[in-house]
Parts: sequence; C-alpha cells; structure tokens
Amino acid sequence: MLKNLNSEQKNILASIRQGMDFAADIAHACITVYLASDDKRFLRVYHQSMPKTQFLQQPELAPGREVRISEEPLIARCLQRNVPLEGKRELSLGQFAGVRVYPVQDRRGKCFAAVVFDLSGVDDIFINVAFEFFKTPAPPRHIAIILDGNGRWAKKRGLPRTAGHAAGSENFRKIATYCRDIGVDYLTVYAFSTENWKRPEDEVKSIMKLLEKYLHEAIDTMERDKIRMKVFGDVTALSPELQALVAKTNEISERYEGFQANICLNYGGRDEIIHAAKRYARDVAEGRADGELTEEQFSDYLYSAGIPDPDLLIRPGGEQRISNFLLWQCAYSEFYFTDVLWPDFTPHELDKAIAAFRHRDRRYGGVKNP
Repeated sequence: MLKNLNSEQKNILASIRQGMDFAADIAHACITVYLASDDKRFLRVYHQSMPKTQFLQQPELAPGREVRISEEPLIARCLQRNVPLEGKRELSLGQFAGVRVYPVQDRRGKCFAAVVFDLSGVDDIFINVAFEFFKTPAPPRHIAIILDGNGRWAKKRGLPRTAGHAAGSENFRKIATYCRDIGVDYLTVYAFSTENWKRPEDEVKSIMKLLEKYLHEAIDTMERDKIRMKVFGDVTALSPELQALVAKTNEISERYEGFQANICLNYGGRDEIIHAAKRYARDVAEGRADGELTEEQFSDYLYSAGIPDPDLLIRPGGEQRISNFLLWQCAYSEFYFTDVLWPDFTPHELDKAIAAFRHRDRRYGGVKNP
C-alpha cells in the first residue's frame, strides 16, 4: 500500500497514525486517511479511527480497502488540487453528513494523502484542535555527521581497517539518500581530516582510493538524480585525479537545486578559519574589502559560504568531542552522541537523533517567555 511513497512520506503517515485515535475522540468525529491507489479509478484507505466519545452510524473501513473515486469526489479533488475542501457525503441511503478534507503534504509541498473528518455537527474548534496533532515538524534543515568508528567496526569482525572504511562509504550513500527523502536540505560529513594524514600510509592510500571510486560513481548519480555534492577542505594536497573529480562534482552541483551533500576532505575547522582569515586579509590589502568585518561577512570566506549552519551535529562511535569539525558553523548546533559505530548507523538511528533534536530548546543565547 505504501510502496510508491518515499521515507519522509511514510514517516509522516506513521506519525499521523499514532495520533488518530486520540484526535478522533477530541473531535467527536470519524477520521480516515486516504491514499491514491495504483488504479487511478480508486482511493485506498490507509487507516480509520472512530471516536469513543460519540456514537456514529457509519460503516467502518478496513485499511487497504479500495473506494471508487466516483463515490468520493471531494477527496479526489483534495488530492489533485492540494487544498482543504469541505462538503457533504452520503453515509447511507438518504443520509448525508458534513465532511472536511485536508491534504497531507511532504516538506516539498507534494500532496500524497488526505485526512477526512466526518463532521456530524461537530463544532469547528474540536476539528481544528484535533488537526494540530497531525502536523509533523520538519526535520533539521542541515545535519552534520562525524563518520567515526569504521576501524573499530572492522576490528570487531576480524577484518582490516580498510574494510571498515569501505562499509562506511557505502553507509554514507544510504544515509544521504534517506536525508534527501525525509526533506533534509543539507548533509555535511567529516570524511578525512587534516590530522588523518598521520595514519598509516597504507590506510591513507586505501581511503583515497575509496574516495576516488566514490566520486567517480557519484558523478553519474548526480547527473541522473540531479543531486548536488560539494567538497569542503584544502584540495590542493589531494592527488590530481581527486582534484579533477572534486572540480567536476562542483561543476555539476551548480546546475541543480535541492538536496546537497557536502564531503569534508583534508578539512580541519581551525585550518578553515585561518584560510578564511587570509583570504579576507588579502581582499582588504587589494581593496576588495573595507576592513569592517561582520560575522556574516566572515562566513562568506568559509568553505561553507552560502549554506546555513548545521542544526544538528551527530557523532557515532562513542566519542563525545567534535574533533576540529565545523568549529565556526557549529556555534549553536545541537549535538547528539551515540555508541553506534558509523557503518551500523541506520536510518532508524538517524530518526532517533532527529527525535532527540526536536526535544531541544534552542534559545541562541536568549530567553524564551521571560
């Protein structure tokens, strides 16, 4: 029934389902969620909740049941037009009741389901209060992740560290796709730091080969799916082959809009700030800047120029530090630490991090309701 929906849409439906019984009791109304069916002549029932606070004379509809569009034209119009509608529907022969239909939208505004309230003379205030339970908060706009635990993941399995990096690279694809599907705008990952050059030479070479392989494959995916990907860091220390691939990904990214993945390579937060300060000083010396520097202006000299700061920084792997990652940008980010190693960090683990984020009280140094 949900095979044509993406992860974000499925999560929204699951959230609605959790609140439906309570909302039906508050509204004293039957609430039904409909989806479009594979057969365009039909609608499909996702779930229905009947109120315990009022007896209603209408048949109950089981999940998965198909209903002809000709029998529910108001619902069909709501799905097509993506607007709330109100009217009447026939419950049984000669018996009509008021009905209100709300579109269910994902973060991009696409309508993929409809919530139907059978009013039965209920006061508007009850419907409005009940509908508040169905509003799913948007995910963080920008998520940053420190990809930690690849080596330990491999060691636990008796594998070389390089196998852990390969597993971590594959997991990045899954998490990036999931972030895009649930409506995250930006994902920034810490793939290779300026300090990682201290690792054994064979391990560094293996990581660079993995990065080269990944970027080759990513270029094809970017063109096909119109995805943006950018690299943050000092790329001059990378091989000519990697530098060419980085330039290509940046070039492709300029053509599209939408979800963007940022990969930090040869990156360090302190190094980024020094690099930005030197660029600014050069602009002042050459007359391109006036010397009156603000935080917003300085941000334009960072690798992340034009991108909002991370809302949520996640570190898998059990460590509780940020290891020189996005030092400027994470001034007001919420931090989430977990013992789960990066290759084992699933979309479900990301959902847990986002759920924790939604319970944070973000005041940005101020006071709410003083």
